[in-house]
Amino acid sequence: RLPSRAMTCSGVPPRARAWLATYPEPMLINRYRRAYFASCGSEVRATVDRDLSVWDQRVGRFPQCAQAASMPRLTILELKFAPTDRARVATELSDLGFVASACSKYELGVRAISG
Repeated sequence: RLPSRAMTCSGVPPRARAWLATYPEPMLINRYRRAYFASCGSEVRATVDRDLSVWDQRVGRFPQCAQAASMPRLTILELKFAPTDRARVATELSDLGFVASACSKYELGVRAISG
């Protein structure tokens, strides 16, 4: 078996690496629609992900794509910018009524298939 990227990543805790080495089976397939945007000078780039879908892959030997798990209806905005622009971007987001937070589509998918 080829090691997965996660198993070779130094940021993954040893206990998690051991679990992945023992159970390297896929857990889910996720899908979403993505749009790309950039500010005029490209100092701020954005992706907008929507229509998230996830399928549980723990149920058999072949990919299961017949029944998607129930997912929350979300639109995820991810911004990429230089660390020096952080305060400015945070202010502009706040002025628009947004609050910055972390979001993992994979984690959302695991929660959806786990009930």
